[in-house]
Amino acid sequence: MDVQPGHEEVGDSEILYRRIPEVHYDANLKAPRREAFQPNDHDLTGISVSRAKYTTPLQAIGARRTKPTYVAVLNAHELRQHGIQIVPKPEPENVGHAELPNLRKDNRKETNTIRLQGVLVTLCTAILGPYTPPPSADP
Repeated sequence: MDVQPGHEEVGDSEILYRRIPEVHYDANLKAPRREAFQPNDHDLTGISVSRAKYTTPLQAIGARRTKPTYVAVLNAHELRQHGIQIVPKPEPENVGHAELPNLRKDNRKETNTIRLQGVLVTLCTAILGPYTPPPSADP
């Protein structure tokens, strides 16, 4: 039986994107801050990433942005080497959506979650952007 695109296991060779709001980017260090990987109230099952095999960096940041946004580039194999799980969670508007279930709302204050946020900062292989918001349609 064929697996629908986005539902298959995330391969070790895959590249992942994580949206980084400008407020969570350190321009002096040219790196995301730890908070860029902190679960928020919506991250019930894990923080979101996008799979590069299905998603461009611009698609990964979404159309809702109102401020400059960056994209962190991560390697699935390196995440797994540090015990970070990656689970495919395709959505209708983003077949490449996946989650990192080690980092969730219910464990965001735990020592290990905070440690993993720092690990993710060090695992960024590149930072893309900034991507600026599209011009307003209002005259």
